[in-house]
Amino acid sequence: MFKSYFRAFLRNARNNMLSSVIIIAGFSISMAILIKILQIVFFEYGYDNFHENRNSIYRVVMSRYEYGRLEKKEPGTPLQMGPAAGELPGVEKWARAIENWPGLNVAYNNTIVRTNTFSLYVDSSFFDVFTFPLLRGSVKDLGMTNTVFISDRFAKRLFKEEDPLTKIINYDGQNLIVKGVFADPPSNSTLNYDILISLSSFPGLKENFNWKDNTILHLYLVLQDNVNKKSLENKLTRLHAANYNFLPQVKVMYTLQQMKDFHLKSADVECLSCKTANVSLINFLLVVAVIIVVISTINFINISFIKSLDRGKDIAMRKIMGAQRHQVFVQFMMESLILNLIGLIFAIGIIFLPFVDTFFELSYHTGDMFDGWHFLLILLIMIVVAVASSLLPAFVLSSFRPLDVFKKKLTADAVGIFLRNALIVVQFIFCIGLTAASMSIYKQFRFVATKDLGINLDNVIMVANPEEARPLENRSGDAFKNELMQDNGVINVTFSSYPGRPYTTTNIITPQNTDIHKLTRVGHIDPDFLNTYKVRLLAGRNLSAGINADILGSLLVNESFVKSFGYKSIQEAVGKFVRFDNEREYKIVGVIGDYNQVSLKENILPACFRYYKWSSDYFSIRIKPGELNKTIASVRKAFNKIYPGYGFEYKFLGDAYNAQYSEDRKFGKWVVVLTVLAMLLSGIGVWAVYSYYMKKKARSFAIRRILGADVGDILLSNYRKLIKLILIACLVSFPVTYFTIESWLGSYAYAIGIGLWFILVPLMIVLVLRHLLPMPLLQR
Repeated sequence: MFKSYFRAFLRNARNNMLSSVIIIAGFSISMAILIKILQIVFFEYGYDNFHENRNSIYRVVMSRYEYGRLEKKEPGTPLQMGPAAGELPGVEKWARAIENWPGLNVAYNNTIVRTNTFSLYVDSSFFDVFTFPLLRGSVKDLGMTNTVFISDRFAKRLFKEEDPLTKIINYDGQNLIVKGVFADPPSNSTLNYDILISLSSFPGLKENFNWKDNTILHLYLVLQDNVNKKSLENKLTRLHAANYNFLPQVKVMYTLQQMKDFHLKSADVECLSCKTANVSLINFLLVVAVIIVVISTINFINISFIKSLDRGKDIAMRKIMGAQRHQVFVQFMMESLILNLIGLIFAIGIIFLPFVDTFFELSYHTGDMFDGWHFLLILLIMIVVAVASSLLPAFVLSSFRPLDVFKKKLTADAVGIFLRNALIVVQFIFCIGLTAASMSIYKQFRFVATKDLGINLDNVIMVANPEEARPLENRSGDAFKNELMQDNGVINVTFSSYPGRPYTTTNIITPQNTDIHKLTRVGHIDPDFLNTYKVRLLAGRNLSAGINADILGSLLVNESFVKSFGYKSIQEAVGKFVRFDNEREYKIVGVIGDYNQVSLKENILPACFRYYKWSSDYFSIRIKPGELNKTIASVRKAFNKIYPGYGFEYKFLGDAYNAQYSEDRKFGKWVVVLTVLAMLLSGIGVWAVYSYYMKKKARSFAIRRILGADVGDILLSNYRKLIKLILIACLVSFPVTYFTIESWLGSYAYAIGIGLWFILVPLMIVLVLRHLLPMPLLQR
């Protein structure tokens, strides 16, 4: 029986080769896209699943309010919070951690490597809370001062084939003994570090950290299953309040965040090293993939309907010879499933092509995701889609009555005009919505790329400073700077904090003789900061190396600072004194223009800038336009002269700044390409419907052409029904797409506005596409 079904399939496929190719191609492409998107979804939602205690691990998050307004939300606690929280009922284990920036030099003998991930100072209980398999060493050694554990990949970078245990390395000016090697964290791990240092090794830990405001320690708790989390949060909040008297207008609250939410629900949490996903974008990408599969399924159904008219006599003869309806149904069901099976095979082949992973810019390979229940789930989805797309055509084909066929009553009505039009409307809804969404995404990214940031990032390179671990007085930054300034291709050099990196210190600043207390960002700059980044000086003067008071106690502030503290004008702010909490007073000597230190997703915050004369972890060098290659070679030569034996590393500041948008850029590229594919697949479906329509009206169109009618006139006269379907689709698609895009744009502090283009351009694209597709059919 199945052999006869297969022979019937081959005969039908040979007679309808073009339709079969269209069905297979559309189905294989759509399923390949769905598989890749599902892999991305699995990867993102699978963050931190490898930890044995993942359902019991919580992160303590601090929210600081001032005058009822949220000023800061971060996973930070005081040093003493950990031991105190460990004594509370319901807490089984706890561990603290302090982050340290990447880009630090680690030296062993004559080998120097630069860290490319954040490092952590941690408690010895870190390995009790989290599941990072220890390959070498003993966990208890992490409790000793000046000990370090490193990842397997970092051990290979630094020690090559040498045994790393008991070796002494220099990290950020500290001599540390390697006591352990742990397995490399998976790529979908929130805690993805190469270096874990004993917390007791952190400089000035006990002397400078107290209950007051040093909330830079991450605190992780393992809770019992029956613990009342709300009650525990209240206890943590009261614990801090009992050990420090906050100002009346300040309120600090603690909440618990479960580990499964670290990656997916931390967009509002300030965390420098955290890999935070945009759940709405991930889900939207999944919706796009489902839409493409639905469009492909609709194409399959429409083409099957059209070709069913050519098989009416075959079906009638089978029924006259005694075939029952269920037998005909099974036959056509098998034919449809074979087509889909071939499409599935091609889909699996497509996703293993090298350029597919390259396009999606994934940090893992396709084969890595084909294991366990992931594979079974993907296979089940593929089978369900294949069966669902086959059921309706098989049902319709098996319902033909022999008498209707021989009386030539098998018309469009018999296959359901209403159903076909409904399917076309669904295609239009998806195509219009995807077109409007992809255009909005493109315009937003274009806006981000071209908006005036208040600074100039062009022609600025960042050179890694190899000596940030040296004592300040022994650094050679000034010598390197002087060497660079002798080159005619170098315009300016600064040691300052560079744009794209969040300010690392946050202090309470109190204007003199007032009761106003606000959290303010603090940057560290030198006098060349303004000229190197082309920041506007609006009032007062710049900081100066020749004025001793500037080095000890002068500030520049931005416009947002002036507005935040209630000064009537930028001129009024100049000359005023402000006081860092528990520090000396500082005099405001100048006001600079606002600029975006970090991405356009965040508002410009009040900020002040202190003089910092020591070289930081990067030198920013502005180079004359048109002389990049020549000047970079000169910079390399100067670097090797001042820092012999160190590796020269540089990157363009613009690239470093735009790295903040890397995930959004990938998402935008995916959506635009997938939208084009959806439009093409939808066009194939409409072409199939029109081919059937033109075939039925061929005689009528031929007569009109003979009588002198133009192709365009014939097309417009038959366009009215299609326009009605498009208008119906617009009424459904535009409101849903508008609110979706508005929600996405809300994640940006600076975003485009949605105008008439949002409606007119997608509508015109759909109308033109639907107008051009039938033209070749009419001209024949």
